[in-house]
Amino acid sequence: MAPATQSESAFYEDDGASFKFEQGQSMTRKFTQTRSDGRVSISVAAGEGQWRPAARPIRFIVQVDGVPSRVALNGTAVPRSTGIEPVEGRVVWILDGRGFVVVETADTFGALTLELTR
Repeated sequence: MAPATQSESAFYEDDGASFKFEQGQSMTRKFTQTRSDGRVSISVAAGEGQWRPAARPIRFIVQVDGVPSRVALNGTAVPRSTGIEPVEGRVVWILDGRGFVVVETADTFGALTLELTR
């Protein structure tokens, strides 16, 4: 989602190879974003539907102004990495050279909320 005061989107997926979606074998997730008073909140709803893809990470790439004072995932503070790339197997955040905060975590297809505070 592009930076905006408020935005919403949905993402649909299925196995991409069969017609099982006709029997409900698909998943849809809703994404919402709000930006206000130096705070960015991005929520990802739990997957709806009977199908789930193979295990994979979910990566948030969020454009920010300045360096956040706090980054939290589901209310838990996420430490900043001193590297320039996300660290596989750990939840950390980085600020890349273009002004984007990057956070990557395992996707359990449950609800997630990422909050960045300036």
